[in-house]
Amino acid sequence: MPYVIATVAVLLLTALVAAGLVVVARRHREISGSNWFAAVMVSVFLWSIIYALQVSSTDPTQVLRWHTLKYVPVIALPYAWFAFTMAYSGHTRFLSRRWLVGLALVPTISLVLVLTNDVHHVFWTARTPTGEFGAPGDVNGPGFWLHAVYSYTLILVGTLSIGWSFIRARTLYRGQTAILIVATFLPWVANALHLLDWLPLSSLDPTPVALAATGVLFLVAIHYYRFLDLVPVAWELARDVAIEDMADGAIVLDVRNRIIDLNSTATTIFGFSRADATGRPLEDVSAVCVELVETDTSTSELETFVDHKWRYYELQRSPLSTTGGRHVGHLITLHDITERKTREQRLEVQNRLLRHNLRNDLNVVLGYLELLDETLDDSTQREYLRRAHSKSTSLLNRGEKSRRLGTLLDRQIRPSEMDAVPVIERTVAICHDRFPDTTITTDLPETVSVLCDDGLDFVVLELVENAVEHTDGSCHIEITSTVGDDGVELRIADDGPGIPPHEQAVLDRGRETPLEHSTGIGLWLVRWLVVRYGGSIHIEDNEPRGSIVVLSLKRADTPETTSTVSPGVGVAGSRSDECRDANE
Repeated sequence: MPYVIATVAVLLLTALVAAGLVVVARRHREISGSNWFAAVMVSVFLWSIIYALQVSSTDPTQVLRWHTLKYVPVIALPYAWFAFTMAYSGHTRFLSRRWLVGLALVPTISLVLVLTNDVHHVFWTARTPTGEFGAPGDVNGPGFWLHAVYSYTLILVGTLSIGWSFIRARTLYRGQTAILIVATFLPWVANALHLLDWLPLSSLDPTPVALAATGVLFLVAIHYYRFLDLVPVAWELARDVAIEDMADGAIVLDVRNRIIDLNSTATTIFGFSRADATGRPLEDVSAVCVELVETDTSTSELETFVDHKWRYYELQRSPLSTTGGRHVGHLITLHDITERKTREQRLEVQNRLLRHNLRNDLNVVLGYLELLDETLDDSTQREYLRRAHSKSTSLLNRGEKSRRLGTLLDRQIRPSEMDAVPVIERTVAICHDRFPDTTITTDLPETVSVLCDDGLDFVVLELVENAVEHTDGSCHIEITSTVGDDGVELRIADDGPGIPPHEQAVLDRGRETPLEHSTGIGLWLVRWLVVRYGGSIHIEDNEPRGSIVVLSLKRADTPETTSTVSPGVGVAGSRSDECRDANE
């Protein structure tokens, strides 16, 4: 009787610990593997309660009934343990529906054999309720050994998976992983000794008693190693992209925005050691990072003081998910853009000089040249004056193009479906007014749907103006379009002197050298805009004379996949602004 009372007390204590762990797991249900851990503890709870009822029962029939019912959680526990270890260690491909259904086949068969054993005697070949401590004298059959081998296989594989996590994990995770391994082996070693009759009290199954020790170890892991708070799944996923070797800073977060890990670059940026930062809320490290994670944006910028100087970083947020699609955290990378920011500041100053200072000063120069032209009588001096006026006007036009370039390229381009035919027709009308001596013909379909924005007006007008301005006499320009399966080609052909080969080579390479460079910026503007539309530009020789500029643009296939934008919408730096400037 004292042994029975002690055994029942330990079993009830085990059930109480298991119930508490179920509650803890449910409070952390957003953590990967917590639901399966709860299933393990539910199985432990049921096993302990049912076994306590079996041990305390004096009716042989009730003993057999409780002993049979006990195998429901006994069979379910290894299955739930395997699923938990796979989720804990990040091997979530084994948690797909196909795998889970396949792995449940043997436990299901075992459960059916247990519940119907009186019919076929496959699980137990004989049962006599005469054993000590309420244990029936069962003779195990083939069904029992199928269950035993399969269960121990699941437990072994799961434990090896955790062992592999122990090998790869850092100090924080090694503590909780080591406890998991010990907690796993305790009950199953006890169960194996019981099955082999290697214990003094062979009729008493010590497995639930060992499970009490397992529950205590889990409590230690939860309290001291933040088990169920910090699991290595997100850490493992981030290690797959070798964050430690990244030149950029990297921070790995769990679903509660707590820092799981960060690389050495990030520790330098934020001034925290890895040990101090791990486990802390992200808000303790960077408010900018918190804002990035809690909003829908995927990028942001951070300005901070590092190594006695101000530095700028571009932050990018990437969600971390298991192969089964379960969200387990975020990865934040910090890319140093200090040099880019410095260049942008320099370009802003240069653009200000071109857009404002140079433009205003040249307008003043042109004003004085016009006044001077009214007072000069000498033809030679007037010729010099005319050349100076022409060069000043050319400089002013280039500055204006640079201003337009900045306006067009500074904004974010979102190519949408646009009909290029109205754009071309409007450009041709403008050019007829500005260049009455130039003949412009078109051969276009009724509609030409391409992916671009209202900057296409600037592209077409610039190419026509370029052909007119560089001609050595009367000029004929032909604009044609062909629509293919892969895209749309706009061809602008002229019969002028043609674009010099060195300028064509510069545009093909996409860069200039001290010896080979373009004489203007018009074709550069065209190239930059077309490339940002996802297209390309190349130049061919026209026969017998001239050049053909070929624009290859993406085709807008269906209205359902793109949003329609009307040509010439009034946007800063758009076609409407440019037409007004041209008319003025």
